[in-house]
Amino acid sequence: MRPTRQPLGPYQHLTEPERLVGNLHRAYAEHGDAVLGAELPTHPTLADMITFNQGPLPCGA
Repeated sequence: MRPTRQPLGPYQHLTEPERLVGNLHRAYAEHGDAVLGAELPTHPTLADMITFNQGPLPCGA
């Protein structure tokens, strides 16, 4: 299942809402059997963030 854009309600003011997707990946991993703070697979997390963002992620660096 891929993430889709949903109304963000009280989080509408966030300037980088795609980070919510990364946080969900972390939450699901830690709710499962992952060690707290363990490294997550980068590709699936970033792919879902890009899908949610409907394009490339902005970079302010």
